[in-house]
Amino acid sequence: MHFQFTGLDATPFASLFDLTEAELAARHIVKMTADSQPGYPCRISLKEAPMGRDVLLLNHSHLEVASPYASRHAIFVADGSEPAHLEPDAIPDVVTNRLVSLRAFDGADHIVDADVCDGDTARVVLEHFFANPAICYVDVHAAKRGCFLARAKQV
Repeated sequence: MHFQFTGLDATPFASLFDLTEAELAARHIVKMTADSQPGYPCRISLKEAPMGRDVLLLNHSHLEVASPYASRHAIFVADGSEPAHLEPDAIPDVVTNRLVSLRAFDGADHIVDADVCDGDTARVVLEHFFANPAICYVDVHAAKRGCFLARAKQV
């Protein structure tokens, strides 16, 4: 089975970069400047934010489903990011360059399998998960801080 990673739509986040620090704080959003790589994995582009780029750290419902596994967590979005357009079976750098937690879900949005691995070995885990026809998608999180990184869907 094949899989494909997709990034979030940039539209809901674009206007946030025009808000003042006080307006962002009222929404529990922190504006930062990328000062290391890796360090600021953009959920839109699925790339590390370039050094010096403004990024927002905010809470996002990445699994808004009617399931016990519904979930929200922190994400980074980089100013001016274009949505990722990855080829099937391509794994983005935001996954391969860190320790990751992979959670495989079925059509009822229940976890079927899960694993933690170095991102450079994630392909093996993803291929194992997607060999199971019950698995529809895999959510990938940074294992250390828990931030939601990306979703891979079966294609």
